[in-house]
Amino acid sequence: MGTTDAEGRTEFWSTVAGLLRRKGVVIPALLVALAFGTLAYLGTPKTYVSSTTMVLATNQYGGTESQDPTQPTELINPMLNFNDSLRTTSAILIQTMGTSDVLHQLGAAGGTTQLIVNDGRTNPELLGLNGPFLYIEGRSVSAEDARRVVVNAQVLMQQQLRKWQGALNAPERTYVNLVTVVPPTEPAASAGRATKLAMMAFAFGFLLCLAVAYAAHQVRLRRRARADAVATTASGPLPATVPAPPAPPAPPAPAVQTRDEDGEDSDDSEDSEDSEDSEGGEHGDEPVAVPVLLNRKASTRVVGAEAEASPDGPAAKTRVRSGNR
Repeated sequence: MGTTDAEGRTEFWSTVAGLLRRKGVVIPALLVALAFGTLAYLGTPKTYVSSTTMVLATNQYGGTESQDPTQPTELINPMLNFNDSLRTTSAILIQTMGTSDVLHQLGAAGGTTQLIVNDGRTNPELLGLNGPFLYIEGRSVSAEDARRVVVNAQVLMQQQLRKWQGALNAPERTYVNLVTVVPPTEPAASAGRATKLAMMAFAFGFLLCLAVAYAAHQVRLRRRARADAVATTASGPLPATVPAPPAPPAPPAPAVQTRDEDGEDSDDSEDSEDSEDSEGGEHGDEPVAVPVLLNRKASTRVVGAEAEASPDGPAAKTRVRSGNR
């Protein structure tokens, strides 16, 4: 199962790589993707952005107020008193501004207008600064709505902060204030959303064309395989291979008579058979090739040949006279 899946993945990526090397596939895919991206960019309405930056700060009296007239509260520099308590207060304000009630009150609950409130993490100018910052950003297809939502959010946060401190019976001279660092900017057209949608449409168009080309390639392969199968069926099965008949056994060698030095005729075939029988007795039933040993002192010379008739049939017999060379 695992081997089949691996082979399938390898075949898929090999086919995709082959399609990407074809100009007839890549060029139309790029043109279609470019058309999709252009339509998405031009069809996306312009988005206007307005923002403001504020910071939480204490006043010159700090966080406490002396009740003894003879020992007044020491004055401090608010710019040197940014502590963790102010960052906690900014986090509370950020959570409050993100509720659905506040967004409905500001007219930024969905639709074409959006409100973003954070500690400056979406503002590149505030990255790396660990302070009680509040960054407000408004986005809308209308420039007026973008600025309006930022100004209203700024006013609402100041009112909410003062209301909380009054509800907690905090000394009024120790109230924390929201100081505007950057006033609400003029709405500026932003192409970020349009660019993002155009890139997504470009990628979608290219992948769509590649998928269509892959599907067409697979259809062609299946049709070709089906046509080959039909052609093989129409031609019929292949003929079975008939084994060749065994070769006929070789005829036995004619008997040859030889005469040794003592004048006695000997039959080489009989000596060969005796020798083979003796060797076969020693080695068992396995056939062993045994050479025929001839007398080293005798040499064979053919003196003449005479055809004689045999009572068993017309067989040829050759007489060989042996002698010394």
